[in-house]
Amino acid sequence: MKKIIVLCLCLSGLDIQAQTRKDQLRQIDIYFYDENFENVLDLSDKLEQEYPEETGHIYHKTIAYHLLNRGREISDLLAFEDSEAKSDKFYNYWMGRVHMSRYELTEAVKHFQAFLDIKTYKSGVIRDEARYLLEWAKVAADSYNDPNDYEIEHLPKGINTKYEDLSPAFFDGHQEIVFTSNRLTGKNRNGKYQIFHASKDDGSWSEASPLEQIGKFDYENAKIEIIEQDAGLYYYKDDYDGSFYVSSYDDEDGWTAGLELDEKLRKRHIESHFFINDQKNMILFAQGSGDRHDLYQMDLRDGEWSQPYPIPGLINGEESDEENPFVSHDGSTLYFSSNRDGTLGGYDIFKSDWDEEKNEWRRPVNMGFPINTLDDEVNFELTPSDQSGYLASNRLHSLGGFDIYYFHKEAKIVVKGLVADQKSGLPVPFAQVKFHPQTYEDESFIAYTDEEGRYEALVFNRDEFHVEVLVDETKIYDDRYTSYVPTDATFLTFDLSVDLPENTKQHTNYTALYEGDDEEENVSIDMIGNKFRSGKKAVVNNIYFGYRSYHLEESSAPILEEIRATLTKYPSLKIEIAGHTDNTGNDETNLLLSQKRAEAVRTYLVEYGVDGDRLIAKGYGAKLPLASNDDEKDGRELNRRIEIVALEEGNLDPAVDSVEQ
Repeated sequence: MKKIIVLCLCLSGLDIQAQTRKDQLRQIDIYFYDENFENVLDLSDKLEQEYPEETGHIYHKTIAYHLLNRGREISDLLAFEDSEAKSDKFYNYWMGRVHMSRYELTEAVKHFQAFLDIKTYKSGVIRDEARYLLEWAKVAADSYNDPNDYEIEHLPKGINTKYEDLSPAFFDGHQEIVFTSNRLTGKNRNGKYQIFHASKDDGSWSEASPLEQIGKFDYENAKIEIIEQDAGLYYYKDDYDGSFYVSSYDDEDGWTAGLELDEKLRKRHIESHFFINDQKNMILFAQGSGDRHDLYQMDLRDGEWSQPYPIPGLINGEESDEENPFVSHDGSTLYFSSNRDGTLGGYDIFKSDWDEEKNEWRRPVNMGFPINTLDDEVNFELTPSDQSGYLASNRLHSLGGFDIYYFHKEAKIVVKGLVADQKSGLPVPFAQVKFHPQTYEDESFIAYTDEEGRYEALVFNRDEFHVEVLVDETKIYDDRYTSYVPTDATFLTFDLSVDLPENTKQHTNYTALYEGDDEEENVSIDMIGNKFRSGKKAVVNNIYFGYRSYHLEESSAPILEEIRATLTKYPSLKIEIAGHTDNTGNDETNLLLSQKRAEAVRTYLVEYGVDGDRLIAKGYGAKLPLASNDDEKDGRELNRRIEIVALEEGNLDPAVDSVEQ
């Protein structure tokens, strides 16, 4: 299909001050639709200082703020449901994005579906993206609504910072931890990674201190491991084309400066993101380049290390990135981080069991939520009990980029109860009951009451919960609760007395919010390559030719430069340069003239560095007038034009085929 976008360069009679305000609003829109949200906020702040009464940017500023600051209260954004939702066909798309960033997947699904259902023009790129996000949200919702047996704890400030905190490894039970971080310290002001150490006393972690004696690392090498049996801290350096080093722990002196583990490991093209087993006779590591790595293995046999070989089994994907291997202490299960098909987000933790008969690793499975989220999970490590461990993640509510999390398996119990209205005593049917563990409130155990107001849920035993009850979209109960089932009981009874309002907020029909029409819209030249481009024609009135000539005049240079700059900004954009004339003269002459003028524009762009394969020149003569040819100023002058047509690929939705052509 092809989409035509109108380019209008209008000379305004407004004064310079008003034009400056208009230019700033336009630039905010450009930043917004390029998803440069930080610049949106910066320029919005500047605009508000100069023009405090201006409100035309607030909607986009609010969206940008919440996409950059996930998890903040969004009442300011929801307030636009009664205004912008009626005129902005992308409202549901943006709301889907915001809800998804907050892990509110049910709401995200509703908004993405509504965006696709609205019968108005959308580019193929944005439709495909919305479909992808919709399916992603649906799959993720299944996992989030059925969390596994792990409970997650976000380690406190001091361990975690606004910087990147990675590669947790522990020893002395859970009482001491070492990890890598690029936080700034007195001796580290350039963002290099260092190894930090902290200990726990009476349940609280000490301030983390850097192990200066070990040195600094680049991000690619910021992976460490502890082998507790010999109190060894292992790390990787790219000396000698890559080798491993070990620091030993002394009760009096602490961690020593590192010594090379084995010179025989030199020149094996080893890379970081490694694992060494407890017996120190197997090394796994990631090898590759860019965002494509496979897992490799080396074995120690009779004092000699084997050459690296791909890890056996169904681990390495053809197009995915496999990183950060870890093998359980009994050697039976492999864990690793990957962006392969089946992730909830970017990089997830997968596990694979060892197949004794085939002598290889079985097909890996996703560990599910809450180990994995819509974001990235790396550096998974287990304690010897295989019941707890640490990982690093940039998930919602992290302080900076990656933070360190502790996870542990918890027994679940059945909790049953009745939800009843405290005033009437009547049961409340079809209400949603949510149990959020206070250590990690992004995790939820959800149940629904039946027609008699009764519910049943599986929750962690001996845990602190934040409990909510919702009817339709109205929260009618919010309190704290501690679960506990004695050993002689089979389930926990927890009845809820709620204050049921006379009216509850019904589920919004998001598709019906939009009241816009399908009229053609004008966009500026610098927006034509954007995936949100929404117009159908781009008329360039400032490209000048001599009378009945196809030779470009010098005065056309500014607009041609804008077109060239846009094509440079959007390197995948392909355009048709369409030439049009008025009806003066015969059809054959007009068709030839329009073709020559379109070719002249194409030639100019090619000469200034644009790949000719991205440009199609086509003349239409007088066949497609914009206005009547009976008048010069408001007719024939408008018909003599160049149009820019943004070409795009992809199938049309049958339901909107007529709209989108």
